[in-house]
Amino acid sequence: MKISIKKTLAVVLSVATVLSLSGCRIVYKVSEKEVEKVHYDVITVEDEVSAETPSSAESTTTSNSQNKPNGNKGGNTSSAVSAKPEKEKKLSGSLKIQVFINESQNPSDAWTEVADAFEEATGVNVTLIMGSQVNTQYSARWLAGEAPADILLIAGNGLPDEQMAKSGTFYDLSDVIKNGKVYGTSKKISDVLNMKVIETENGKIFRAPLMTSVQGLWYNKNTIKTAPRNYEEFKAISKKQKSGLTYPGQYADYSTWGLFMPAVAAYGQDFFNQVASGNPDAFKDKRFMAVLNKYEDYCKSKLVLVGSSSADHITSQLNWLNGKCGFITNGLWLESEMHDYIPSNFHMAFMASPLIENNQKPTVIMNSVNLAVAKKAKNLENALAFIRFIYKENMQLAYMSRYSYASALKSVNYQHAAMSTVARETLDYIYSGKVSIVNKGVRWNNLIDNEFKNVINDMTNGKMTAKQASTALYNAAKKSS
Repeated sequence: MKISIKKTLAVVLSVATVLSLSGCRIVYKVSEKEVEKVHYDVITVEDEVSAETPSSAESTTTSNSQNKPNGNKGGNTSSAVSAKPEKEKKLSGSLKIQVFINESQNPSDAWTEVADAFEEATGVNVTLIMGSQVNTQYSARWLAGEAPADILLIAGNGLPDEQMAKSGTFYDLSDVIKNGKVYGTSKKISDVLNMKVIETENGKIFRAPLMTSVQGLWYNKNTIKTAPRNYEEFKAISKKQKSGLTYPGQYADYSTWGLFMPAVAAYGQDFFNQVASGNPDAFKDKRFMAVLNKYEDYCKSKLVLVGSSSADHITSQLNWLNGKCGFITNGLWLESEMHDYIPSNFHMAFMASPLIENNQKPTVIMNSVNLAVAKKAKNLENALAFIRFIYKENMQLAYMSRYSYASALKSVNYQHAAMSTVARETLDYIYSGKVSIVNKGVRWNNLIDNEFKNVINDMTNGKMTAKQASTALYNAAKKSS
């Protein structure tokens, strides 16, 4: 099959790179088995490009999985933000977007759908660089001051986004977010966007929320009929399981944000902000100690699945799905990531952290999944137009349908999104009124983040008490302040 197109492509040349063409969509999907050394070339395609891969790569490439989404799913199920249409400035040229995608997830259709819609609305040619290794491959170029893409999805491993932000890699989006309008409408972005989840640095906005998400605990409704509402119930139910809880110790921040910090947030937004912003004294506060004490008691009761502190995320998730424990800390991506491994008699369900007192309300932390625009973007005008474009309601629904996350907008009827039953039940739970929602909106630095992960694993293995954990985090916060 040959497709006549005219585009300039930045091609990642490696033995495991997959070049996919969806219509005239150019997608570079980088597989998990990428070789370490990657060479970058630029080629110009002016006449005809064959959809077949070169014979030299036939043995290592896979078939195209970037099919366009069904017309009755995702963003196509709902009208755009209800507002008076506005005539937009005519655009041209291209746009390149770097997107990390865990290969066991399937959100690529959302990106293809939104890119297609943006192309149709603007005439801009969009190139998607997608895969599980893109962050690792491109991070050195980002840190060297280059802009290998115009827009970057801040997600996944191997992306030093904090360092990138401090070095001036990202474009200041403050004016776009505060004063810009949703593409093609008269609606101000700041009027429709959940501004409370935005992370600022020195008063400036360098990250634009694409979606919002939460982390917490998951359990099997077929074996645990009623979710625990507090620590006493959590401990009692855990004792009835083969093991109570597992988590991926290699990524212990799953527990930081799924187990510990939501319990901290149950004390209110103000106290959460103190801890999340790295206030050293907050780590010595009796409220923070109360959370640590509960986990120390849980670990002393031998309720954490043996081996959790050294497990990767897939191992811990398989252990949970195979019934080795009752609960797992994880995020809204869990169902999508493990859809091929969920037993037929397994009904996964989400709950807020139970490390709380009997009189406290379960709480989730709403955080943003962000996009950043390169300060040196070659197609800056197009990139800023795309940022405004993602806040159209039908574009938000497209992302929600594939990621099973919540919208970045204040109010979107997620019933219109093509979600699974589990995803819809999870959002019903989060917005039921039975759960308090605290917005993240602040961030601590990597020193505290890494220390918290060490603390969780050491407490799990009985190497650290709650008091020692508090001191370790206090010291880390002091060093970073």
